[in-house]
Amino acid sequence: MALPTSVGPFSAVCLGRSRPTQPAWARTPPRTMPPAPVPAQSQPTRAQIGSPQHSPAKLSAGGAGWGGACSTGYMEITVAVGQLDPTEDAARNWEVGFTLARRAAEAGAEVLVLPEQAMLVQHPGDPQRFADLAAAAWAWWPQALRDAAGELSLGIVAGGFAPPGSGGDGRAPGSSAADAPGDARPFNVLVAVDPAGELEYCQAKTKLYDAFDFRESGMVRPGAGDSRPVQLAGVRFGLVNCYELRFPELARRLVGLGAEALCISAAWVRGPAKEDHWVTLARARAIENSAYVLAAGTRAEDTIGRSMVIDPGGVVIAGLADEPQGIAVAQLDTARLRAVRERTRSAPEPPAVS
Repeated sequence: MALPTSVGPFSAVCLGRSRPTQPAWARTPPRTMPPAPVPAQSQPTRAQIGSPQHSPAKLSAGGAGWGGACSTGYMEITVAVGQLDPTEDAARNWEVGFTLARRAAEAGAEVLVLPEQAMLVQHPGDPQRFADLAAAAWAWWPQALRDAAGELSLGIVAGGFAPPGSGGDGRAPGSSAADAPGDARPFNVLVAVDPAGELEYCQAKTKLYDAFDFRESGMVRPGAGDSRPVQLAGVRFGLVNCYELRFPELARRLVGLGAEALCISAAWVRGPAKEDHWVTLARARAIENSAYVLAAGTRAEDTIGRSMVIDPGGVVIAGLADEPQGIAVAQLDTARLRAVRERTRSAPEPPAVS
């Protein structure tokens, strides 16, 4: 199956079907991608992909508690975070990402969070070349994500780069109303797709990483507007994009709007004490909001990996170290969530359900 060049209607795969075999388009580079002015790209073999999978961590259920009703009552779902080593070869990155998604589905996961830059690595350099790479990949990547989610009955959150004017309304979601003419910089976006393969949400990053001697705004443009929770597999997730982790008010707002878990997709850059920052900030967002945190990080040359799942009490219940590729699996238990919120009373009250 060749990858389509636009996001169109999707016929959902029934949840009750057995896991399908890997489709042809996930085994080979897309054949319908428009050419981009970039060097020839190599493809990895299957033997080069994958790392030992972490065993699921089971949580004990707590009693009913404070903080608003769960989306569909008390429930448990299996979730996973994926870690990969993206390159400038988007087809190769997709090969790895699909392999992680298939492994997550085989482990029983209903939701998988992949990192920022899962579509394409972002290095400082030539902004126009990066814009060309992003435009070529975005032509097929959102539909590939939808197809994979439907094939595997798996909700997926993943990071990509959307060219200006590529949203359903003719613009990238979350973009500013006034674009500079001739500015080809893409938006850094998180895309959420439900287990039926339907595109649920696409949010542009609002806080760009212009810090620690790095200038992300030279390569991508900021989004505008506030994000909202998205429902996947019956649970409400708030999306946080890398550097936005350092702004607690963003996560707090999402939980106030009803988020029960936070998906943090990142390419966390190495540096003195930066691993401590990543772990401390992610755990803080879980503790202060009494929310699950699914933190997925890239493991490239200059990024740390360290993907993890954190429970509402701030305990890391599953995680990865610095392996280039892998998944970590855990149970998300809304009874546990309610019990922690009842005890701590620190989470903002979500809006009443009418």
